[in-house]
Amino acid sequence: MHTNKRQRVLILGAGFGGLAAARRLRRNPDVTVTLIDRGPAHTFYSMLYEVATGFMHGRDILGEAALARGVSISYERILSRWGCGYVRATVTAVDLGKKIVRTDDGDAHAYDYLIVSFGFAPDFFGIAGLQERAFTLSSLADALAVRSRIMGYLDRKKRGQEVSLRIMIGGGGATGVETAAELANFFHGRQKAGELHSGDWSIRLVEASPRLLSMLPPDASAAALKRLEQLGVKVMLDTCIKRVEDHHVILTPRPLRPGESLDALVCEFRAEAERAFEAEVVIWCGGIRGSASTAMLGLALDRKGRIPVDPTMAAAAPDVFVVGDCAALVDPESGKPVPNLAQSAAEMGALAGENILRRVHAQPPQSFVFHTYATVIPLGGKNALAHFGTWYLSGLPGYVVRQAASFRYWLTILPFAIVLRDFVRSTFSYMSND
Repeated sequence: MHTNKRQRVLILGAGFGGLAAARRLRRNPDVTVTLIDRGPAHTFYSMLYEVATGFMHGRDILGEAALARGVSISYERILSRWGCGYVRATVTAVDLGKKIVRTDDGDAHAYDYLIVSFGFAPDFFGIAGLQERAFTLSSLADALAVRSRIMGYLDRKKRGQEVSLRIMIGGGGATGVETAAELANFFHGRQKAGELHSGDWSIRLVEASPRLLSMLPPDASAAALKRLEQLGVKVMLDTCIKRVEDHHVILTPRPLRPGESLDALVCEFRAEAERAFEAEVVIWCGGIRGSASTAMLGLALDRKGRIPVDPTMAAAAPDVFVVGDCAALVDPESGKPVPNLAQSAAEMGALAGENILRRVHAQPPQSFVFHTYATVIPLGGKNALAHFGTWYLSGLPGYVVRQAASFRYWLTILPFAIVLRDFVRSTFSYMSND
């Protein structure tokens, strides 16, 4: 039933899902909206590979700032336009009974409706040494750390202190493929400039399934594989990381499925239990799970640490909605979960915001619409693979589609003039690295 009292909506986490919910609720006279996030800026995670592989400005602060500008936008710049409150703090406790959220600054935040958008964390699958020794691409800081490590190698190379840099990338999904392609493209550029030779670097991409980008059709996967091989990336399929040691990665053929024989594997060392490969840099892109923060709600979690929700995005608690990578939403017809994509997180967030307004006005809720999302995979330089249902574009046309999609997303959260200025600046920064 509608009430004259403005309902307090609290959003925990301002990623794609959290911001989409705030955007749907912005300046609505029936609600007040406050977002809590531990960071100062919204990060466009799918572009972090550009920061990790951006080397054109050296190691000066201006260079890092230019790279970061294209993947992060201050929350205050976004939310002040929407009439939403913003608290920079870490959530320490959630009391669903009393409807109170506590943060590390000592404050207690009461709510009438809660939207949980804690996001994701890397899933290391219990692989020995992986979490301690591998880089990830889960934040801007992670991407800058990868960049710093490789910049350090280049500096030492110029002084003749190192012979080669061996990079191992775990995971043949979108992030792993993008990172491998961009790094290889960069190293080729340094070769053309006379700074490196072909034997000075190597990149191995390890994937546990028999093909890359398993969420795409086989012909799209084959196109990505061909591009990586042209760039000099060594792709190892049906291969798992068993453990990570100092300067070494131990690989093993993936476990056989019931009824399979070794002949079914495309792994290059099927008859061997394991093989060691030297690697100075290990980058893990092999999977994600729900943020550890989801556990503090005390709700049941699935095996990936996510909170199950119904098609309206409601959780098994009064007036609680969960969106994005920490939500487990399954298509009742196909039995498949909603993919971990920015597009799906944004749709979840917008739906949660809509259904809160519908509850306030005593209207029936809407349900999530399951459909296939367009996918664009950058493949180094001005080259990308854009997949739309049953067909795809590759090369420069795919790259243009990628830039258009990024530009469109920024327009949903910032005015056109600001997006045009910042997007063009960052795009030219990234392009100058190609």
